Amino acid sequence: MKKPDHQPKNEDIEVDEDFVFEADLDVGSNKGTDSETKVQELKQKLKDCQAVKQEYLDGWQRSQADYINLKQEGDRQRVKQRELGKASLLEDLIPLADSFELAMGNEAAWQAVSTNWRLGVEYIYRELQSILSKNGVSEIFPLNQRFNPEEHESIATVEVDECTADGLVIAVVKKGYKLGSTILRPAQVKVGVYRQK
Repeated sequence: MKKPDHQPKNEDIEVDEDFVFEADLDVGSNKGTDSETKVQELKQKLKDCQAVKQEYLDGWQRSQADYINLKQEGDRQRVKQRELGKASLLEDLIPLADSFELAMGNEAAWQAVSTNWRLGVEYIYRELQSILSKNGVSEIFPLNQRFNPEEHESIATVEVDECTADGLVIAVVKKGYKLGSTILRPAQVKVGVYRQK
């Protein structure tokens, strides 16, 4: 089969700008009004499509925002649950610290036990204190400080001779502990009360 000598190029094609599709032709006398009506209908359809598109876009954006908020709330809840679990475990260790302090508090009995045993118990107590400290637990030992009902629990009052000692913690019966700003256990204290004579 023989190829044609001349292939048409884009510039060789002539376009008749007056060409009209038969569908665009309108038979009858109301040619202008039908075209205007069609244009108006198309404009309305375009407007409706844009409204629907905006509605879908708004809904999608709200869904994205809701998802992000839900994810952040879930993260906050997980952190809170982890902190509550940690606080609960650390609260369970506090009576153990009290037992060590009670055992070491009686100086005569403490010195009477063998040195190796005493050193071993002191080492274990230091390890327990280290665990509490690493986990953010700090002691509340308010001796000679103003009584603070948020951190201290008054179990007794003691009459004092000086008015400056009124409202001060005179003795700490049991240390308190807190995890950050959360009180795990308030310090049990005796508070000085000045009565004028």
